[in-house]
Amino acid sequence: MIGRDQLHYPKYSVTGSGNSILSNRISYFYNLHGPSMTIDTACSSSLVCFHLGNQSIQILGSDISIVAGSALHFDPNIFITMSDFGMLSADGRCRTFDADGSGYVRGEGVCAIILKRRSQAESDGDTIRSVICGTGINHDGLKDGLTVPNEKAQEDLIRQTYKYAGLSTAHTHYFEASTVFQYKIIEF
Repeated sequence: MIGRDQLHYPKYSVTGSGNSILSNRISYFYNLHGPSMTIDTACSSSLVCFHLGNQSIQILGSDISIVAGSALHFDPNIFITMSDFGMLSADGRCRTFDADGSGYVRGEGVCAIILKRRSQAESDGDTIRSVICGTGINHDGLKDGLTVPNEKAQEDLIRQTYKYAGLSTAHTHYFEASTVFQYKIIEF
C-alpha cells in the first residue's frame, strides 16, 4: 500500500517493505545468520515455514529457527474477488466439516515460534511446549481443481511423515484440521 502514492513514499520503502526482503530486513536488524526467507504459499505459508525451520535445525545445523507467520488484510480487493468466486462463507461463520458450510472465513493474526534442538533447549533451561517428531510438505499435483484437495496425495504425505518420524499412525488419537473444502477422514 506504501507504493500506491508515487509522489510521497518513504525513502527506503524498496529495501524495507517489499515481501521478498521483509525477512532479510529482520535478520539484518537482529544480526541473524543462516537461511532467511519470506515464503508465500497461500494458506500453507506458516506450515511450510515451520517445516523449513525444522529442517534448518536438523539438516543445516542451525542453533535456532525463528518461524513467524502473519495474515493481515489491508486491501479489500482480495475479499471482493473471493466473494464473487463463492469462496467466502455466506454468513461469515466457519463450519469446517459441516454440511451447512458455505465457504471459509478469513482471519487475521501474527505469531512466531522458536525452534531449537531438544538437547539445547533443555541445556538452556527453556520451557518446552512441544517436541517435533517429523514434518513434511508436498503439493497435491493433478486433481479435480486447483482449490480441491487430492486425498491420495495428502494421505501419502501423512504416511511418509509418520514413517520418517519413526511413528505409527495407530498412536494418533486426535488431529486438528481446518479447511474450506470437505475432506475424507483418513482411517489408519
